[in-house]
Formats: sequence, C-alpha cells, structure tokens
Amino acid sequence: MLKISLLIPIYGVERYIEKCVHSLFSQTAKNVEYIFVDDCSPDSSITLLYRVLDEYPHRRNQVSVIRHPQNMGLAAARNTALEHATGKYVLHVDSDDYLEQNAVEVLALKAEQEDADIVVFDFIQVFQTKSVRTTEQIQPDRVAYIRHLFRRQASVTVCGKMIRRSLYVASGVRAVAGLNFGEDYVTTPRLVYSAKKIVKLNLPLYYYVRFNTNSYTRTFSDVSIQNICRAVEILETFFSNVPDAELYTAAIRDLKVYNETALLKCGSIAQRKHIVRMFNGIPSEWYCTLSVVDRLVVVLAHKRMWFILDLYIRIGFFLKQLFR
Repeated sequence: MLKISLLIPIYGVERYIEKCVHSLFSQTAKNVEYIFVDDCSPDSSITLLYRVLDEYPHRRNQVSVIRHPQNMGLAAARNTALEHATGKYVLHVDSDDYLEQNAVEVLALKAEQEDADIVVFDFIQVFQTKSVRTTEQIQPDRVAYIRHLFRRQASVTVCGKMIRRSLYVASGVRAVAGLNFGEDYVTTPRLVYSAKKIVKLNLPLYYYVRFNTNSYTRTFSDVSIQNICRAVEILETFFSNVPDAELYTAAIRDLKVYNETALLKCGSIAQRKHIVRMFNGIPSEWYCTLSVVDRLVVVLAHKRMWFILDLYIRIGFFLKQLFR
C-alpha cells in the first residue's frame, strides 16, 4: 500500500492525546508515517505520547517528534509537519481528535483507485453528551465547491480530507503562519482550486471533539476577528488573480458577505462595531443571497441597533441549543 503521512500538531492536549494516538498507532494500515509537532506544549502531552508509543513498539521507527523552539501556533505547526512528510498522501489530525481504526487504509485505497488529489470523507462531531454525524458534500464543479466553502456550507477543515502531498508542492499552498483562527478556511479553497480530481468517500472516519476549550481555535477574541478578516483578504486576492478570475466574482461576494455575518453573530457589542467598520463598503445588493434571519443580523448591525442585535443573536443561539 502507498505510504501515508499523518500530521499531528500538539499543544495543550494532555486530556485528549492518549485517545488520539491510540487511534493512530492502532491503524490497520501498515505503511504509515507519523509526524508530531510539539509546539512547545506546556503540559504533559509529549510525555503521554511517548507512554502510548511504548505500547506499539512496531510503530516506533515510523514516528518523528519535532519540537518548535518557541510556540508558533497551529498554522506554523501544520507547515512544519508538512515539510517533514514523505508520504504520497497526507492526513492532518488534530491531537484532541481521533480516527476510526481502518481510516487510513480505506482512504489510501480510495485515493489510489481514483487517482485523486483530495479525498473528502464524513466525520463525527463529539459533544459532551452525544455524537452527531456530519455528511460532507462536494459539488460537481470546482467553482460551485469553492463557493460552498466560502459560505461554510461545506467543511473547510483540512482534517476531513486526505490530500496528495504533491498538490501542496505544485501549488505552493501552505497554511499562513500566524493565522491560527481560520487557518484551514484560507488553505482549503486554494487547494481545491489547484486540485485536478476531488472524490468523496461516504464513510465517517474522523471524530471531531467539540468540547476541548483549551485547543488552538476555540477562543473567540479580537485576534480571531483579525485572523478571519486577514483570511478574507488573502482569499480575495488569490481568486481575483487566478487566470479564470471572472468565474469567481460571485464567490468573492459570498466570501465577504457570509464572513461579515458569521462574525457579527459571534462577537461582543464592541467587536461588532469593529466588524461593521472592517466590512464597510459592501453594496447592499450583495446581501440578497443571505437567509432572512441573517439579513436581519446585517440590517440591525448597519443601523447600529446593537442591543437589539445582541438580544436577537442570544435568542437565536438559545433556540439552536434547545433543538440540537
């Protein structure tokens, strides 16, 4: 079987890493390379990693642990792992998540059979009290798929995709170092643009843990807002300068409108004022693709009705949690 590289950044995951690495070392696939990047984790995560590795002596020669000289963030850790990968395909795994035992084997088989650049698959969202399967969708053409990614109607995470390593090499696409909130959002659409063949495997193979409040990307802050705005700028620049840029005009509109709306739902009142300023100048007709609920969010924000907006969003989140 072809060689697969598993790329795992590590930071502050001592409560989760044992389950993660057990799922990695117990894979049915034999030809696997494990590249862990210790991003100066302040806890016992690395000690626990080695403790679990002792239970899998046949994997020892397949494991590399690379330590950053200082904490550099998730995007830089992903890049470091990728630089050291030698497999034909790479599979990103966050160190608080875990895989089905046969995930690598069935994904490698699918990738080889289809000669695919990217294999997309389903995942399970693991909450405190229940688990929910998320079924991924890929679109029949690249433009539609990228538009869905911009709207977050398809998962942007790189962890839900097996990716041909040469796609990274040929396209030059990397995570943007320092951009640790929205790092996948800015990476995946550019990879999709460069891919010649994307296929879907209808199996849930990845378990995405949703209750680790200490992970890289769980905290929403002013920096998070800046990261998303920076991601929007990078994507707008990229898709405005590709040879077939005229095909992505509507997608770029969606990129701006949907991100403004998503940020307005998450921030504090002070942050929402800043978000409106950041996205100032968007023509009103661009918002016509939003749902009625989301258009009301934008209207209230643009009319500076902050307290009504805050109440509206709080009620919306309450109802969402109630019926989840």
